[in-house]
Amino acid sequence: MKTRGQRESQKQERQAGVRFGGKTTIGSGNGWTQKNDVRTKTISMELKFTDKKSFSLKLEDLLIAERHALLDGRESLFGVRMGSRDWWILSDESFQSLLHGDAPADPSP
Repeated sequence: MKTRGQRESQKQERQAGVRFGGKTTIGSGNGWTQKNDVRTKTISMELKFTDKKSFSLKLEDLLIAERHALLDGRESLFGVRMGSRDWWILSDESFQSLLHGDAPADPSP
């Protein structure tokens, strides 16, 4: 049986997929082929959920998510659902790329 956190996390992934026109990555946390939780044509998202009042963000987590996105030819976006809201973290390089519309093309067919 799934915990509340697992259910909320899966809900968050589904909602992000629909909201941004992307697809959720089945088994993203335990598979070896594709990582990060949601992929659009240009963005790879790693999503976290907490029902606590704080979330510990580590540089290593950001760098791992970014590496997975770059290997997939996408910009990295890290999302945290906390306090019933979504918060987005991205590097300045990704922000500038997305802002100016020069994000990489979708490498998959």
